Parts: sequence; structure tokens; C-alpha cells
Amino acid sequence: MPVSHFVILSPQLSDLKQQFERVSAHAAKLTNDHSHEQLVRRPQPQSWSIAQCIVHLTRTTHVYIPMFNDALDRSRVKGLKAPGPYHMDIGARLFRWALEPPVRLRVKTSGSLQPLDVEPLQSMLAEFLKSQEELIQILEDADGLDLSHIKLVSPFSKRVRYNVYSVFHILAAHQRRHLWQAEQVRKQLSIIVP
Repeated sequence: MPVSHFVILSPQLSDLKQQFERVSAHAAKLTNDHSHEQLVRRPQPQSWSIAQCIVHLTRTTHVYIPMFNDALDRSRVKGLKAPGPYHMDIGARLFRWALEPPVRLRVKTSGSLQPLDVEPLQSMLAEFLKSQEELIQILEDADGLDLSHIKLVSPFSKRVRYNVYSVFHILAAHQRRHLWQAEQVRKQLSIIVP
């Protein structure tokens, strides 16, 4: 896994960056030294495999990357700058709590984010790690912008809006949730991770 370049970030964004880096390392560890067949096995027909959890995370990040880029570009043009501290929306705090493992609330996944097909192991992990690097780059580039007031409309409900800082936290919790889910699959199938 490539090491990201050294950038001095505000403490809040540095913490988020570390969260995303830990997720990347966890995903790499989950898939390390295992066959494609082990990683695509599902404990039950309706449940996801380890690989499907990772594919879902990649697809979710791909939905948000252009949204982040567009919102942050618009805020740069408008000169919306603030060094922090940043604040999460109240609704986002609740949603983040609900997403954190262990799973407290089950949410149906949108059709476009359903991981029905899984790429070969190397490309699946590489694509996930690449999406994480893009997310971290966006986070680094956002430092100094007014992340508490730049809003994103949820791609899943036009009535839901969170500030950019909140969305970074929601994505990190979402990633931990699905890697926790993948860990449960690994335990159920007795796949040993070194």
C-alpha cells in the first residue's frame, strides 16, 4: 500500500485521514493471503462476502468523490474559508453513531451500490485502495475551507443535507461498519487472517 505524502493538516482533518488510512490497512489485511474463492464465499445466500463488502465501499466512495470535488470547487470560487474547528450536523452525529459497528440499525442498500459482481482479488483491493487515496487527497485539499457550512445533498435522499465535515465522518463510520461485517463473515467461514 503506497504511503501518502506528508501534509500538515488541522487536527480534526488529520484524525479523519488516520481513520481512512486505518480502514485501508484493515481491508488489505482482510484480503491478504487469501484466495478469490475464500473472499467471495457468503455465509448465507442473502449475506455479503468479504469481497462484496469491499466492493460496496469502493462504489460508495465513487459516488461521493465527484460530489466532494464539485462542492469544494464551488466553495473555493466563493472564497468560503475557515480553518476550523469544524462541527458536525446534529443529524449526522446520530447517523454516524447508527453506522458504527457493531451494527445497531440495518439499512437497505441502494441498487446501484449492491455489490452483485466482484472483480478479481488484486483489482478489487487495488480499486478500493485507490478510492481511499482519492478520498484522502480530497480531505487534504479541503483543509482551510469552511467545511462546517459547505453542504452536500445526500445522493440517496434529496431531503437530506449534511455539511462536508459530517460526510467525511459518515463515510469513515460506514467503512468501519462494512469491514466489521466482513470480519463477521470471516469468523463465520473460519477464514484465518494472519
